[in-house]
Amino acid sequence: MSVIERIQNASGIVKGILGLLALCPGIALFIGLVEIPPSVGKIVYLLSFFVSALAILAIILMTDWVEKLSSSVALIIAVISLVVGAACLVTYMQYATDHIIPVTDDNGNEVKYLAPASPTEAVLSLVRHRNPGHPTISEYQRALQLSGQRGELKRIIGRESWSVMLSMLLLLIGAEVLLITPLVALAWKLAGPGPKPATAT
Repeated sequence: MSVIERIQNASGIVKGILGLLALCPGIALFIGLVEIPPSVGKIVYLLSFFVSALAILAIILMTDWVEKLSSSVALIIAVISLVVGAACLVTYMQYATDHIIPVTDDNGNEVKYLAPASPTEAVLSLVRHRNPGHPTISEYQRALQLSGQRGELKRIIGRESWSVMLSMLLLLIGAEVLLITPLVALAWKLAGPGPKPATAT
């Protein structure tokens, strides 16, 4: 295959991937279910594009395997994937709701922070809480708005909440892949094999 032919084929594949991505449910719909910090949202937007493209490429590379699946087996796999994807999405909603701290700043704007999954003594010493070792969202809010050490508290919880951010990313991206991939795979199977090139006589 010449370089020109390879470039043309690659261009066609890229256009096909972009077209399929355009048909996929936007990650913005998932993010909008729970208001999250903009920094997390930007990371999700960036990762979701590459992960979705990778999932679609994987289906293209596994064309032979996809075509060998019977329609019933393909449908069962798709249903299971959709159910697991929906479970990831519901889990994300609950997890995000339990770890998002909405705070109104001095300018009247709402800013969102992530509550650490396992706050250290550095956090606990700055947040007055009733349940030992487990401040509530409202207790975090009060400390972030009224504490004389608000700046220090923001810095510490930002440093300690990376595991929460990672969990949210995994749940969101996992939900997107599990909800998108089976639909693309079924569409790819229904499209069937392309026309075979004519053999020379």
